[in-house]
Amino acid sequence: MISKTFSKLNARNKIIVITAIFVACGLSLLYFVIMPAVSDIKDLKRKIIDQKIELEQRVARGANAKQVNENLNKIEPQLQKFEQIFVNQGRDLEFITALEGIADKNNVEQKIGLGQPTGQENKTYKKIPLELTASGKYDDLLNYLADLESSNYYLNINFLEFGGSQSAAANSLKISADTYWK
Repeated sequence: MISKTFSKLNARNKIIVITAIFVACGLSLLYFVIMPAVSDIKDLKRKIIDQKIELEQRVARGANAKQVNENLNKIEPQLQKFEQIFVNQGRDLEFITALEGIADKNNVEQKIGLGQPTGQENKTYKKIPLELTASGKYDDLLNYLADLESSNYYLNINFLEFGGSQSAAANSLKISADTYWK
């Protein structure tokens, strides 16, 4: 029946009908096939970009972790030295013995005065004042001071007073310092 109706149309109307059919087919193809494909392609592109960003972040985190690990390996020996500067709680006798050993080594008479923790206490350490009074020969006192400086314990010297002269038989050295206890 459609073909009878179509055959009765003149050439101009036939062209219009054929064109309308092609346009309808083209629009349906565009709407049902091409538009969903374009939308899927856009979604896929967005997912690929998101994955690329995530992978780059993972690589960056991996590189950062590797760099942090390398830096930690570099400073670990220094951290061990840093840990050694603290006087351990309950090992104050060992600290005092070390100070007495330095004095004996340098032929110096020494008086040690440990104070109470001062100021704000840190969670990892306490700052305790130390007063040292030493007497002896000039050269022995200088050696004593050098040995104190090179000891395993960190003394933060706040005040140092040297009394006497190089030619005097007995000189005195007063040191006020802070020690750090764990």
